Amino acid sequence: SEERYEESMEIALKDDDIIFSKDGSIGNPALIQNLKVKATINGTMMLIRLDQNEYEPSYFYQILKSEYFEKLIRNVKSGSSIPHIFQRDMIEFKFPVPGTLQEQKRIANFLTKVDKIIEKQDEKVKNLEKYKKGMMQKIFSQEIRFKDENGEAYPEWEIKRVEDVANIQVGFTPDTKNDSFWDGDIKWLSIAGMNSKYIFDGNKRISNEALGKRELIPKNTLVMSFKLTIGRLAIIKEPMITNEAICQFYWKNKNIINEYMYQ
Repeated sequence: SEERYEESMEIALKDDDIIFSKDGSIGNPALIQNLKVKATINGTMMLIRLDQNEYEPSYFYQILKSEYFEKLIRNVKSGSSIPHIFQRDMIEFKFPVPGTLQEQKRIANFLTKVDKIIEKQDEKVKNLEKYKKGMMQKIFSQEIRFKDENGEAYPEWEIKRVEDVANIQVGFTPDTKNDSFWDGDIKWLSIAGMNSKYIFDGNKRISNEALGKRELIPKNTLVMSFKLTIGRLAIIKEPMITNEAICQFYWKNKNIINEYMYQ
């Protein structure tokens, strides 16, 4: 409301203000430009308003996207379950700055142009992802069919239950009270480590004692999370073990292709 807005005029936004998140997912800075309406920020945000006689806002915005600010964020996050940047952290924040506004602006203009190129590429990627999603729907509904190298139609599709084509197993987590279980060379993967399509390494290590008689998941095995981040998929590229929130698909038929099942 207008009344609530006027209670805290010190955080009423203006052009060239810089804001970023100071709680939880720290960072993600934004530079306010071409503001056409009254606006303010909530308690999870921090506002920085520079002396524009000495500092170019777009230059400092680039600083907040650089390794200097990322290092500050890492320091704040270390040892904290709920990361938070305080005003004192920003007051003591050190960063390099050219002595003239002209050089600051030249640097900022150059980096802004690069940002715009990245934005265009991101838009292309999003359009391709949207295109792929539409094509997948048409392919798997058989609205679109491919032909073999001779131009002939492939045989008709079948509907299969997963149990018809795969044995499914789940991983495990060693006893957290036994420190020796986490002191070994065997790769162990949790959902947090499933950050790409192909997984070459676990995010922790366990011992042979912890593994016991369990067998390692062989390379080129399709795995899926079925708790928390449900449905996240990956293909294991090195032998390892997973935790109990990840299941593995072992195909009953050698003709089943991992890449197809992943899609």
